[in-house]
Amino acid sequence: MADELYDVLGVGKEATAADIKKAYRRKAKSEHPDAGGSSEKFTELTLAYECLSDDDKRDRYDRTGEIGGSSLDQELNQALSIATGAINAVMQEIARRGLKLENFDVLGDAVRTIEAQIEATKDAIKQHQLEGAKLERLSLKFKAKKGKTNRFGPILLAQAKDRFRQAEVNMQTKVRLQKAVTILDDHNFEWTPLEDVMVEPMTPFGNSGFMQWR
Repeated sequence: MADELYDVLGVGKEATAADIKKAYRRKAKSEHPDAGGSSEKFTELTLAYECLSDDDKRDRYDRTGEIGGSSLDQELNQALSIATGAINAVMQEIARRGLKLENFDVLGDAVRTIEAQIEATKDAIKQHQLEGAKLERLSLKFKAKKGKTNRFGPILLAQAKDRFRQAEVNMQTKVRLQKAVTILDDHNFEWTPLEDVMVEPMTPFGNSGFMQWR
């Protein structure tokens, strides 16, 4: 759908370059993982801006509905955004605690943060698949009496299909998260651990999982 990227930014197709830039900056403040937003939504926002802020890519999108760049490039950008969001989340938590950046394994903690998201996503996939299968079986048990309309069977079947779609979306999210971990694993981070350092108990950080300090 050719209006989809415009909807992500919250602007119309007649929006100027300045309108698009202003909309992106406004939404980025709330959608960024540092502000408690989700990595997935921030990635969508970034991709929309990258496409619509480029005259050639925008023209192609308006004409064909295709986003400039290959699907592999888009997948890489999404994974990079997730990895960067995890790093920023760790850095923000270190700053919140008033600690020094160089004394923590920012890279390792970013990896563990995303790994926590992967496990949560796996649980969500399993839950949606189980709910979908249950609703599907339940829909088959409803039979309309002679001359009557089966109203519950179709509703339950539609709910089942929705659960399966949610599972599929989560599967795609899991792939992006795993790719982000692979990107992070391609790097090293220099840090100097402190001896006998005391750190407060771990707490969830927004949607980014749990900080795992050494």
